[in-house]
Amino acid sequence: MKKQFRLSDLVKPIWFLLGGKKRQFLFWETILYLVHFYVVVPPLLIGKIVDFFISYQKGQSLAPFYFYTATLGISFSLVSFIRLSLKNTLGNLISDISYLIKVNGFEKLLDFRQNFCLR
Repeated sequence: MKKQFRLSDLVKPIWFLLGGKKRQFLFWETILYLVHFYVVVPPLLIGKIVDFFISYQKGQSLAPFYFYTATLGISFSLVSFIRLSLKNTLGNLISDISYLIKVNGFEKLLDFRQNFCLR
């Protein structure tokens, strides 16, 4: 009977390949995951702006509107910068992990050949 391939069968080798960079990878990946929830914020802020103008009376202060608009603009810029920085950091980390995998694999290959020749 064939064994079914499960998600845990994929996670274990990836976890092994991360080596000593597991904590660093999980930290940055978690932050990137949380930043992706930002898509909820703009509709909420736009809803607050619409609510403000629905209940707006002539002569009222426009300060809440300016606050929501500034918050929306600044948050777009800030989240874009954070997301791009995180992707750059994760890209560098993945390059380091890839390099370490290749070096460790080559060292094991040389050790195997050396042990094989000594027999």
